[in-house]
Parts: sequence; structure tokens; C-alpha cells
Amino acid sequence: YDALLALNPKDSRILQQRATVEQQRGDFDAAAASLLQYIDFEPADVDARLQLATVYQADGNFDAAENVLEDADAIADEPVTSGLALAKLESRMGRFTAANSRLDSLEGEASEPQQTVQILLAKVDVALAEGRIRDAISLHEAASEIAQATLPPMVWLFTIENQRIAMYSLVGDKDSALALANRIGDQLQPPLDEYIRFTFSGIYASAKEYDRFRELAAENLAARERMPEIFGPFVDLEQARIAVLDERYDEAVALAQSTEAALELSFTQLLNSDFGTFNLYFEIADIYTKSGRYDEAEVALRSVLRMFPGNGSARLYLAEAQFARGDIDAARDHLDQALSLWERADDDYTGLEKALRLKAEIAAAD
Repeated sequence: YDALLALNPKDSRILQQRATVEQQRGDFDAAAASLLQYIDFEPADVDARLQLATVYQADGNFDAAENVLEDADAIADEPVTSGLALAKLESRMGRFTAANSRLDSLEGEASEPQQTVQILLAKVDVALAEGRIRDAISLHEAASEIAQATLPPMVWLFTIENQRIAMYSLVGDKDSALALANRIGDQLQPPLDEYIRFTFSGIYASAKEYDRFRELAAENLAARERMPEIFGPFVDLEQARIAVLDERYDEAVALAQSTEAALELSFTQLLNSDFGTFNLYFEIADIYTKSGRYDEAEVALRSVLRMFPGNGSARLYLAEAQFARGDIDAARDHLDQALSLWERADDDYTGLEKALRLKAEIAAAD
């Protein structure tokens, strides 16, 4: 890229291309430097500022990211894209009131249904982060209804409607989760109908109905060879869960490590991930913790907290790993932070219930 710039010093696109490559490599300093150079050439490019904010967030520099997004918001022709980015940043930092207020104001600015869907889904993410699961479900239902009219049926089912199933499990509503999963499954054609078995196994795992979970996991394992390669990590994760249940911890760790490596999520991808992706990280960390591999659990969870310090679930899982390791003070600190983030959470939110049980265990250990 330096050679290309020497030949074409006024071609600012080369700087942006170099920044994208450096960002993918994880060299955030180099990516930010190239983007800042590019913005000097193209100060009105809002997308470049949004990309720079993403780079700063991936590097854990939230103040710089917020400043760049505010600049982008000030020069944007339309307020929704930059406003959404700011609201998501505020939510990731645990500033939920600010995020909700910004999203409320953006609803009146949406110029097309897809923007309304994006705003509602951002509200879903904030509600989930706060532990307001029933509000998240209601908001998601509204977003899904609008999205259904704008997306192809299979895309809508898998990318939108399917998300709500895990939300029901977060308040212990297995019946609603199963009803929605069955409704989606009834509309799928082969081979898609086979893939939803992972959704059912997740429902039963959340409900701690492990006999049925084992049956479905065995079916997924048997079907692995005829599934696309992308499903391999999900099969491994199910088998890791079973290995933990059977106290085969070395096997569980090997499978969790295989899953983590196969996901190969960059920091940028993680920033753009949905609720389900974080569940995968938490499940992997939980397997490490239950297998006595506390350092591996902490590494996985801190990679989430680096970019999402306002993620209560990551703090809870980290507190569990630290408590199991005997680091009581650190566990109490992270647990207190999780409970503070969840001060508006539903009483039957499974994360809050788990946190309160751990609080009692820590108190008993003092």
C-alpha cells in the first residue's frame, strides 16, 4: 500500500483499503492511523468515521470512539445510522438510560421500515443487557412483524424470528420457546428443517432437561457429515456440554478449545455480533470453569468485556470463574458490577437468579 500511495499520492481510497486490511489483521493502531489520514483527505465521509469508531472500540478506546461518532453524527445527512452507532456504544458501556433515550428520539427519524427494524432491534439489545427480558421479547415481536414484510421468508425466520427463542429461555419459559421453535420448524424445507435441531437442544439444555438434550445432541453428531462445515463447532459445543455432565473434563476442554478456534471471531466481528454469539462465548467459558480451567475462562470473558464493559453476563461468568479459583474479592467486585447493571432486570431473569445465588455463596465463604 505504501508503494501504491507513492505512485498515487492523491488516491485516498488506498488509505481506506489499507485500514480495512490492518483492521482485519488486528493491528488497530495502524488501521486508525490510515483512517485518520483518509479522513484528512475526505472529511465528509461519514462511513469512514463509523469505521474508525469501530476500530477504536475493538481496541477498547471508548472515549475516542464516542468522539468520532459524535463528529459523524454532526455531519451526517441522515441521523439514524450514526445515531444507532452512538446508542450501541452507550449500551456497550452500560449507559442504558442514554442509549434508550437516543433510540426513542431516533424512532421519529426513521425514513423506511428497515431503519425502524434496526432501531427496535437496538432497543432489544439494550433491554437484554439490562435483563429486561420481557420488554426485549415485546420489542422483538414488533421488529419481527415489520421485518417479515421486507425480507424473504427463510431469511426472516432464521435471522429475525429465531432470535426470540433464546429470550424465552432467559425467563424460564420453555413452553413459549418450544412453541416458537415448532412454528419455525414447520415452515422449513430440507435441509433447513434439520438445522433447527440445534435450537431445540439449546432449549432443553437451558431447561436442564438433559436426557432430551443428549438425544438431540446425538442426532446432531450423527448428522454432522451431511451438514455444512459451519455447524461443526455447534456439534462440538454440545459434546463438550455432555462431557462436563459426565465429568470427562479433559475431553470437554479439548472440545471447547476446538469450538473457540473454529469460530475464529475477530474483534470487529465480535463488535457486530448478536445476542446468540455471546451465548457461545459464555458457554465456552462455563465449560472451562466447570473443568477447572479458570485462566482460559477468564481470557475468553475479558475479550468480551474489553469491548462490552457493560455486559452483565460476562461479569457474572467471570465472577463464577474467580470464585471457583478462590479469588473471592475479585469475584465479589465483578458480581456487584453485574448486579448494578441489572438493577432493572426482571425478577425471573435467569441471569439475575444465578447472580443472587452466587452472592449468597460468596457471603457464606467470607
